[in-house]
Amino acid sequence: MVAIALAAYDYSLRNNSCICAEFATRPIYLHHILMRLPPPFSWLWSGWMAFSHLLGKVMSFIILTVFWLIGIGIYGIIAKLIKVAKPKKNLQTYWIPSQPQTAEDMQRQF
Repeated sequence: MVAIALAAYDYSLRNNSCICAEFATRPIYLHHILMRLPPPFSWLWSGWMAFSHLLGKVMSFIILTVFWLIGIGIYGIIAKLIKVAKPKKNLQTYWIPSQPQTAEDMQRQF
């Protein structure tokens, strides 16, 4: 099927024909062709598709886990280095002493 399409495309380029070029540039769906195979081959095809789906799930889990650990690890190391390199204020405490308040000040706090 693909060989016929390539031959038609080659013929259209040599003879300057638009009809064959249009035929050759149409997409050929291999999945639809393989779904119409006789039973022993269709069983192999469905088994292969199930295996490839399982393999894709396992590989995506592994790859995403590695990318996540590397990405978050690098981000954590950089954040820690920035925090260590940042100069600290010379404060003994962060407590701010409160001002004495009256009962009227506590009535409407906001």
